[in-house]
Amino acid sequence: MGSLFSGLLSASGVEVQILGTWQDALKKMESEGVRISRSGTTIFQSHPLPAFSLLPDGATYDLVLILVKTYQTANLLHRLAGLDHDTPILSLQNGAGNRDLIQSGLSNPVSAGVTYLGARLVAQGMVEWTGDGGTILPEGEIFRKIFDRDSLSKFITHFTDQIDEAIWRKLVINAAINPVTAIYSFRNGELLVENEARQRMGDIISECHAINVRKGFSDSLDQTLERVDEVLRATADNTSSMLSDILRGNPTEIESINGAVITEGRRLRIPIPANLRAYHEIKALEKKAG
Repeated sequence: MGSLFSGLLSASGVEVQILGTWQDALKKMESEGVRISRSGTTIFQSHPLPAFSLLPDGATYDLVLILVKTYQTANLLHRLAGLDHDTPILSLQNGAGNRDLIQSGLSNPVSAGVTYLGARLVAQGMVEWTGDGGTILPEGEIFRKIFDRDSLSKFITHFTDQIDEAIWRKLVINAAINPVTAIYSFRNGELLVENEARQRMGDIISECHAINVRKGFSDSLDQTLERVDEVLRATADNTSSMLSDILRGNPTEIESINGAVITEGRRLRIPIPANLRAYHEIKALEKKAG
């Protein structure tokens, strides 16, 4: 996602610098830039982009965009310690709790948004843009300055003053799709037709909807079910990020996805057995794969 956003923003004329840990990729992007493809065809090759593994003290930017996996957030904060305290930060990560975690470690103003972009890393400095279901950002002058550009016309962006509801809506979609695809080793589209997996997904959604109602969010259960199916249809051939992590032997984002649902369910005293079952099965798969 970092490579994709770097390339797309660079293509629109935004001056981009990259902070990361994969040294070979950083060197590649610093010497050759980022190449973005769709359906195997290159659509954009950026100019070389400055890349760092640690920010210098006093570094200042119009905006810092955080796109790492949620379990990498805490480790990222010490590499941002040199950031000027007035520089705003925007998290576009999966799950819930990222904004609070970042804010606990840095004194900068921190906001969060939601992205439904799909990306697959092909190689160092090469990324396949696999879909754009939109990116939802909080209202703010700096966000419109960077993301609301004519040259980003193929990059779908919405602005809202109800960002917390948008974040929770994305969390519910992830909670429904990601663990079930990982447990059954299914591609996304298989959840549209495989009855047992689909039932488990529906149980997770029903629990999330009960939380929605208690939180006062507007979506009906039918709207939530249809929204999840829309994502499944649009990404039918995709391997979910959670299944990909399991197959690679990496940690997953289960803590910030279904773990966040469990935390909220317990806080509101709403039963969440389907989410608990999925959470524990993913933790077992992580242990086995690791």
